[in-house]
Amino acid sequence: MNRKVKKLLLCSCLLSSVFYMNDISAIQAQEAAVHKYIVNTDNYHLKYNGTEPEFKNGINPGYGSGIVFKNFNSDGSMEFYCITDRGPNADIPTYIQNGKKIPGKFFPVPDFTPSIGILKVDKNSAKIIKSIPLKKDSNAISGKVIPSGQVGSTGEIALNFNMQNFGTDINGLDTEGIARDKDGNFWLESRCQWQYSGKIRSGHGIAADYRR
Repeated sequence: MNRKVKKLLLCSCLLSSVFYMNDISAIQAQEAAVHKYIVNTDNYHLKYNGTEPEFKNGINPGYGSGIVFKNFNSDGSMEFYCITDRGPNADIPTYIQNGKKIPGKFFPVPDFTPSIGILKVDKNSAKIIKSIPLKKDSNAISGKVIPSGQVGSTGEIALNFNMQNFGTDINGLDTEGIARDKDGNFWLESRCQWQYSGKIRSGHGIAADYRR
């Protein structure tokens, strides 16, 4: 094989490599495209009865601590199941009780019920179209702290913005993850170390079974 033919083959290989890399880069660029949305929760905004001006228009419940795919719709939009956490909260300043510092959280909406939302995403928006509050024995589950000494307790205290302790809940959940099995059960992970499962009943809530 003469040198001229070798040079032509080498150039051909180099050009092929360049085109191949360009194709790969184009595919990767398409795959890496990210669309960001602010999730619209207008119909499920939480009412705030306090005086803090930042919350005068209500509080976003924060769907999205966990998320799992639900289905594609005929119009090309997608739906997901997503879960809130225990509700809006923030760390409290130093709190002294019986001479001892206690960690805790502020809860601007103390009666919040952790909920599963159905999130619809299309090319223009992302919004919650349905919300399913978690229940046990027909009673709403709260995001309150678990009593001290119980499995899953963090030893925290729960306060409203007036520094008033509004108690604990043995069934309290700080939900962070969600999955759904083949039988339609939801499995929710809670930061308080509980496992939880249940089925939607008539779209109104969850019948819960707790397991340690």
